[in-house]
Amino acid sequence: MAQCSSYSTFYEDLGVIHHDIDVSAAEAEYQALIIGLQMAIEIGISQLEIFGDFKLIINQILEQYDVKKEDLVPYCKYAKKLLANFEAITLEHIPRKENRQVDTLANLATALALSQEETAKVAIS
Repeated sequence: MAQCSSYSTFYEDLGVIHHDIDVSAAEAEYQALIIGLQMAIEIGISQLEIFGDFKLIINQILEQYDVKKEDLVPYCKYAKKLLANFEAITLEHIPRKENRQVDTLANLATALALSQEETAKVAIS
């Protein structure tokens, strides 16, 4: 699988160390969001609609919920920093059972996931 040179699995600049096994569901959702945002920025998208099935993450980004878990604070801050790169952005929570598209994309992402020997890089700037 081709790798983008601008990505890193470590979020050291944010004080977050990525553990391949012990990542919470919320951390995994934030990581997926961050990678998606970075990819959208890289290809020059200016307007973006984000539909997510993890209500906590969507509401933390929208500042409707406080980020209480300290491990999530750097992810939330960095995601918000990336969101500032877009002219227009919409975030909406869609319950998974009501959104087959999200479930299909999640399954596709799982199928395309890197093996343990491969790494993906996510740049934090």
